[in-house]
Amino acid sequence: MTGVALSRPMTTYGSGDPATIAVPWPFLAAVVVGLPALATVAALFNRTRLPLARRLV
Repeated sequence: MTGVALSRPMTTYGSGDPATIAVPWPFLAAVVVGLPALATVAALFNRTRLPLARRLV
């Protein structure tokens, strides 16, 4: 029900059938595909490993 409540203001363009729910497909595609792709690209450019310290023997 939360998704319906959130998508309702984004898809109402005037008078229409109140029982019709229009799903914002471009927005959902951007969230489902775009965010993981952006995270992957960001992970490729960021170096997360620390340089190895030299051991003393």
